[in-house]
Amino acid sequence: MVNKIDLTRPILPVSAPSTAQPKNVTGIGKPSFQELLESELKKVEVQFSKHAKERMVARNIRLSTTELDKLNEAVNRASLKGAKESLILFPHAAFIVNIPNQTVITAVDAESMKENVFTNIDSAVII
Repeated sequence: MVNKIDLTRPILPVSAPSTAQPKNVTGIGKPSFQELLESELKKVEVQFSKHAKERMVARNIRLSTTELDKLNEAVNRASLKGAKESLILFPHAAFIVNIPNQTVITAVDAESMKENVFTNIDSAVII
């Protein structure tokens, strides 16, 4: 076996790698992993435990679709910060949410939360 080095080719300097990150690395027209992850996170909707549903009915707490979207967004933000049990505070109601399960555990109306103490939470999101 003969090893030869071709000295007729010029040796070029190595160019610096590009620091710009491509937005779409999976191909033309296909979303990147980050885009897919973000869209899936937006699809996840908060669930309501049986207890939370009963509290909402008993305390006449209703959420509009806009408020439900804000609740989902608050849960996603708390999740990104590593929260486990979070207080989501609206002007008219408060919700304790188990963030990993994305489940509302209980709900409190504005009148009841005036003198309430919230325990076993590690974060709060104020809307």
